[in-house]
Amino acid sequence: MLEPKICAVEPQVLDWFWSRRVGQWVADALERSVQHELSLDEVYQGCKDGTYQLLVTAVGDELAGCAVVGASHDPTGRPYLALICCSGERVEEWLSLMVTTCKLLAREIGAREIVVLGRPGWRALLQPYGCRLRAVVMVLDLEQGAEHG
Repeated sequence: MLEPKICAVEPQVLDWFWSRRVGQWVADALERSVQHELSLDEVYQGCKDGTYQLLVTAVGDELAGCAVVGASHDPTGRPYLALICCSGERVEEWLSLMVTTCKLLAREIGAREIVVLGRPGWRALLQPYGCRLRAVVMVLDLEQGAEHG
């Protein structure tokens, strides 16, 4: 099995990666995400201006996945690394390297934690790396109608 590789994408080459499935992976992740605060264009612009960092992974010569991360601060001013989105193919082949890379980036900004707002399936994938559940996000779909109230 080929070892996965990961790299941080510099803004000047962002368009090359974005046009080769990475943009679609980010779009797919945002569409399925429970966070509704960022549009695809906002994530793209954030990667372009350095607000966010795009990480891409490859297995052999094939792009396999990506993640977008950003530095942030909690209400007390403590820094943390926010995982904006993560998507791709054959995740189990490169997830360990992505987690290791995110830990390094978090330590570089003085963060003591990485915050992931993800769908339920990510819980099982990330628990082996020490992630724990801290909150629950609930959504009430108004199109389906509520029986009470």
